[in-house]
Amino acid sequence: MLSELGVESTGSAQECGDALETAMTGKPAGEKAPTAPTERLPDAQSRNFEKAVSAFTKDAGPETADIPDTIRGNMANAVTYYTDDVFQILGGHVDHSEESYSTTPNDIDLDRSTVLAFLRPLAQDEKAFDSIRASVFHRIDSDIATLDKADLTTAPRQAPGEATGDKATGVARESGRVTGTLRKLSGEAITARHGQGTEERMTALERDAQRFGLPRLRQAFLAHAARVGVSGPPGSGSRLGGVLDTAESTYGLGSGGY
Repeated sequence: MLSELGVESTGSAQECGDALETAMTGKPAGEKAPTAPTERLPDAQSRNFEKAVSAFTKDAGPETADIPDTIRGNMANAVTYYTDDVFQILGGHVDHSEESYSTTPNDIDLDRSTVLAFLRPLAQDEKAFDSIRASVFHRIDSDIATLDKADLTTAPRQAPGEATGDKATGVARESGRVTGTLRKLSGEAITARHGQGTEERMTALERDAQRFGLPRLRQAFLAHAARVGVSGPPGSGSRLGGVLDTAESTYGLGSGGY
């Protein structure tokens, strides 16, 4: 694979992983990506990211890539340099492999199933996968921060025959789906690690949910609502309650069973 990316490395597996990560990011292996927003990388790195993801998933079947344990940390760190792009792929409803649509800022042309197959083995390395989920939550927090008090208290009014954008619902829908999708991958890894029906599994799942699951997502919305002056718990039928219900619904669709 390294030769396909124009990289020469004949060292250890870790040295090859470092070289591959650098080819995908243009940075020294292990260097942390900026938190938010995702920066546009040179086209050569973006194309290398596409090639690496595609190569790892090409021969491993539709569900999971074959990524050696040694370099999962490298691959997870590379993903954090493409957080906004990956977020759009996981949260969107289009095929990003189509020429008519790709991501910003790095113009990544990969479909959702390919990205999921690449991420699934990374979830088996808890530390590596945590770095991806933390980066995604930086993105989610940034999206939530764009909502003002009116967005969280009043639904947009729609004139007859006119389409109306609903920013808060859109943020809730997309963040819920992406958070749920990553929770599913983590839940699968936790179940494989501890076994179905064990107390250790339940404890690990609860810890995971608090850190990167629905409770964390709800708290992000509630904390921001308080900052912009939306007081009190969201009651049934309230605007904020509806936004949170949307986030929970799409989270459930993304997380499925594990």
